[in-house]
Amino acid sequence: MMVGAMCRSRRNRRRHIMTSAALAIRSGLRRRAHDAGVRLVAVFLGLGLTGACGSATPTAPTGVSGDRLLTSDIRGLGASAALGAFATAPDSPTLKVTSPTPQSPATGTTVSGVHPTLSVAMSVGEYVQAPGLQLGFAVWRMEDDGSLTLVEAEMVPQTDGTTTYAVGWALAHAAEYRWRARAVINGAFGPWSNVATFRTPAPPPPPPPPGPPVPSDPQARYRAVFESDWSPATHPQDYPDNAHYSPLIGATHLATTTFWQGGMLASTGIERMAEEGSQSPLDAEMAAAIASGVAEFLFRGGGLAPTPGVEAVEFDVTTAFPYVTLVSMIAPSPDWFVGVNGLPLIANGQWRDEVIVPLFPWDAGTDNGATYDSADADAAPATPVSPLLGPPVAVNGTVAPFGRFIFRRLN
Repeated sequence: MMVGAMCRSRRNRRRHIMTSAALAIRSGLRRRAHDAGVRLVAVFLGLGLTGACGSATPTAPTGVSGDRLLTSDIRGLGASAALGAFATAPDSPTLKVTSPTPQSPATGTTVSGVHPTLSVAMSVGEYVQAPGLQLGFAVWRMEDDGSLTLVEAEMVPQTDGTTTYAVGWALAHAAEYRWRARAVINGAFGPWSNVATFRTPAPPPPPPPPGPPVPSDPQARYRAVFESDWSPATHPQDYPDNAHYSPLIGATHLATTTFWQGGMLASTGIERMAEEGSQSPLDAEMAAAIASGVAEFLFRGGGLAPTPGVEAVEFDVTTAFPYVTLVSMIAPSPDWFVGVNGLPLIANGQWRDEVIVPLFPWDAGTDNGATYDSADADAAPATPVSPLLGPPVAVNGTVAPFGRFIFRRLN
């Protein structure tokens, strides 16, 4: 009888507060209505929401049956106290509110990082929104054997409409996770939301290895000296009357930039340089590389005549583009030339003071002529650039260099 009287007394108190709220609203006293509503909620939370005194049945929570995460399925619960007791408490609710509704990430999606933001629609009671509620978010990782490991559980204040929570612990890459949320207040727990799933992205590629050390001085100036030995004494077979070299042309560039290379078909610019001694259109090809950001400086020098003789050209180079290419036609010839391709001017983190490169003859593969003064005979199809190893440049089976490039640092 005493319990019944207490319950009747509490029901009468709830009716009185609800009546006060209604009167306040009618009279336009919004503040009184708010206060009455807060007191009403307090009664619900303290008395009704925890199931005391046979209170009215609340709105049914959204269903979670058929897709529950049972605590018996979870491994690694030794840290449950630190992770939040709500996550490991029994699934049966002790708080009469609706379950929150997962909104994002959508089930089955791959999130963009390892700290995803989870969001749910708020949890409410039957008559009013329950202020002061907290929402507990719990995240489990699905293991290869199908079991689940609780990895994070945190509570945040519920906000109107949508409540969000950013996962603080860095989740593993390329893993599947399950999560859900429930309302929490004063040690009472609402029903769990439906289970939602997401997958974390694949790990990012490893960072590139550190580049080689570079000089403290970001720019240097070099002189390229072309010393030619080509003469009847060094290459006696079919030595031409008017032996000379075409004007030098070169560029500084990245290691990955290639204007010519053994085994590669000659560009139009290399073909014209090797057959006619022209700097064009090779200069246009180098200018295009500069415009696209893979080369930096284009430079030109004079031709060399007569030979033996010496010619030189100066150029600047920076640590950003520390490789140099330089070529000149052997003239007269069908399509033969000398040159360097992608020569590095930095070694061991320092500008190289001097680099000497022997100049062996190359065949551009664009003309079929067999000797210096051969008539024009275009190769169809062209063949890749290759070393010139036979007559008339070979002496007793050995090809002597035509000369050398000497790259000397000026400052």
